[in-house]
Amino acid sequence: MKDKMESFDLFKKRFSDLCEEWDLPIPRIVESFDFSNYTEAKEIHVHVAEDLPVITQVSHIFGHWLAHVHNEDDTLADKVANGISDLILKTSKELGEA
Repeated sequence: MKDKMESFDLFKKRFSDLCEEWDLPIPRIVESFDFSNYTEAKEIHVHVAEDLPVITQVSHIFGHWLAHVHNEDDTLADKVANGISDLILKTSKELGEA
């Protein structure tokens, strides 16, 4: 089992990889010690739970963060909307709908 620091480092790497994949700036990622997650466009505070896979937590927090980026930064709003559109189209193709 990964220790707490390894899980947080893995979270940061996976989150940063998603930001790069979506061509979005990487926010400051801070470990939260109050067992809560907070997201803003420029900074996130994350508590990596030991009972959930890191990738599950990354994808969930990334979704919250995307909403903030979309609402707080007009210059990035279209990138966020296009990324979501691409996911929907990819899923539709996989289901034979597009």
